[in-house]
Amino acid sequence: MPIQDNPLFRRLHQHAQKRLVFDPGVSRSKQLPAYKRYMQLENVMLERMHRKGESGRKVCQARAAMIDVVIENLFLAALDLYATEHGPLPTKMAILATGGYGRRELNPHSDIDIMFLYPLKAAGKDYEKFQEVVTEGILYPLWDLGLKVGHASRNAKEVIEECRKEVQSKNAILESRIICGSEPLYKSMRSRFEEFVKKENSKLYIQQRLEDELERHAKSGNTIYLQEPDIKNGVGGLRDYQNILWMAHIKYGFRSFRDLVKAKLLREDERQAMVESYDFLLRARTELHLQNRRPTDKLDLEQQPNIAEQLNYPQKDIFERVESFMKDYYTAARTIYQTSEMLKERMALEAATGSKARISFREALRAHQHLPIKKVEGFQLYEKVLFDRQPQRIQRRPRAPDTHLSSITAIWCPLGPGPTLFDHPLDPADRP
Repeated sequence: MPIQDNPLFRRLHQHAQKRLVFDPGVSRSKQLPAYKRYMQLENVMLERMHRKGESGRKVCQARAAMIDVVIENLFLAALDLYATEHGPLPTKMAILATGGYGRRELNPHSDIDIMFLYPLKAAGKDYEKFQEVVTEGILYPLWDLGLKVGHASRNAKEVIEECRKEVQSKNAILESRIICGSEPLYKSMRSRFEEFVKKENSKLYIQQRLEDELERHAKSGNTIYLQEPDIKNGVGGLRDYQNILWMAHIKYGFRSFRDLVKAKLLREDERQAMVESYDFLLRARTELHLQNRRPTDKLDLEQQPNIAEQLNYPQKDIFERVESFMKDYYTAARTIYQTSEMLKERMALEAATGSKARISFREALRAHQHLPIKKVEGFQLYEKVLFDRQPQRIQRRPRAPDTHLSSITAIWCPLGPGPTLFDHPLDPADRP
């Protein structure tokens, strides 16, 4: 369903029409209290949704929709102000949401990242004044509302140049969307960006993403099971989920896990488990932000009892409540981590089976790090993951007790009639 057709989005717009429409000439300072009241009331509604057990993603999407409405109204006010004081608008433009805001995944204290997109040939004094009026008319009120806003002003050429220099800029545009303004302008930029992605060497990007992930995991001790895990950057955290989608898009053009299912790189039950795990982490992060009243991603030990209680864990005993909550957290993080690792191998090996039989990105990175690729009874062993491209050879659990398979966490073979990936123990009949 398009967001504009969502009943929640319509309600937000109706509320805005009651509170955020002003007579011509009303100063920004006099408009600000109305915006503050609008956001105060909507934040109460969002917290109520969260407390009633609504999904983490839906609450985040609702928060993004609220910010969309605020920015759209500020944009229209800025256009009216320019037209009143300076005459006809000198150029078209668009305001984009990027990064997490572009994904419509805003927790209570998430950053709001936006881009002011202008045409390639926009120039002159009128354009500069227009740019000034729009920028001030949107950014100043957002800052006054207490929001942390990241912003940039670009044309399509500058977008590509920035993406060429900075990986994070490429990630931001991957997840960009238009909030308001000229849709043809945005589509034109996006088309140029997709062409750039196709022509750009994906190997370097993927290697950078894998190295970034290794660094993040190292900071968490390369384990999911920390007493105070980092929901965003830890092993199996939100960033791991996002990272695998970024790499899948850059390498194959996939935009979602549904695309991976269609490509037979992921089963539907695996996709569903990933989505549910990610939703759980978003919900936990929303509660974490609400309790701290600031952006944070660390599940502090002392806060875990209150977080579990607010997430409706019913246990009266504080230790049992925390144990139940953290068990669910570890399960979600493990699902994201293991599925992401599996997808990295599947996608890399898929590319390596082409006619040129090039080494995969993961293999190249391992070679760079001097990590050994072991041979185990005719299979290849990478970081406790066993590989074979002949699915008929993996039909039953190995019987020999003296093999080296006791430390194997997963096995991989091409999707098809044979088995795919099984968590340890190796027999699919033993899976929970």
